[in-house]
Amino acid sequence: ASAVAALGAKLEATQRAYKAELDKVLTDSVRADAAHTEALEAAQKEHASEVAALEAKFESERAAAAKAKDEEVAAAAAKAHEAADAKAVEAYSLALERERKDHAKDLVSAEE
Repeated sequence: ASAVAALGAKLEATQRAYKAELDKVLTDSVRADAAHTEALEAAQKEHASEVAALEAKFESERAAAAKAKDEEVAAAAAKAHEAADAKAVEAYSLALERERKDHAKDLVSAEE
């Protein structure tokens, strides 16, 4: 009977040791999962901030490109306006010159 009791005690001790080891393994696993989850969340936040920075950079570059295009269009319009003004001044000058010559001819004809 004492041998049975000793075997029973040994079995209980072995079961407690296995249960303690299993609890330790499970606890370590839970801790590892929690650490892994935290690392994933940190990586996700870092990725989100990188994406936000890239989006801000893209928006800034797009705005700069739009501004440059607007300035290019404005410069082209100003150049075309200047060219039109120059042609108008030239045409006006030619018309005045013709008018002056016609007036001079009229004066010569009137004197004759």
